[in-house]
Amino acid sequence: MRKQTKIILAAPVLIITFFVGTLIYIFWPFDVSPLLHKSEDRTFKLLTQRSTQRDGVSYYSREYETSNGQGLYFDSLSYASEQEARASFSESLHFAEILEQASLLDAEGHHVGDRAVIRMPPNTEGRQNLVVYILKGKTVYSVCGESLGKVLELEKSLGI
Repeated sequence: MRKQTKIILAAPVLIITFFVGTLIYIFWPFDVSPLLHKSEDRTFKLLTQRSTQRDGVSYYSREYETSNGQGLYFDSLSYASEQEARASFSESLHFAEILEQASLLDAEGHHVGDRAVIRMPPNTEGRQNLVVYILKGKTVYSVCGESLGKVLELEKSLGI
């Protein structure tokens, strides 16, 4: 008789615990996983992300903050065709000083895209941004920030 009493009492306790835990998970006012990209010695905290589609182009962006408060930006533009993406990639390179440019190859040595590191002209605040542009198929990716080291580190952590 004692075993049945324990089982009868345990079942409602488990149900109540599960229900309360579910409510806490659903209505917890803080983000329990702040979407951090970690690298060897720095952490990039995701601040905002947006996505939209306009004129056949899908646009996705994220804004990150480094551990020392600097902003970094990631953008992804997906076009209807590879030709449109290549034109956008090429146009982006005309506005700045190209520091590095190379083809991206797969494990067998086949061309899978292009990558360029550029220095943008100073903005209205006098800040000079460095940008990594990557072209893969119909998509152009960019990672932008004031520090080349941090830009390259975020690029690596995103696995583009």
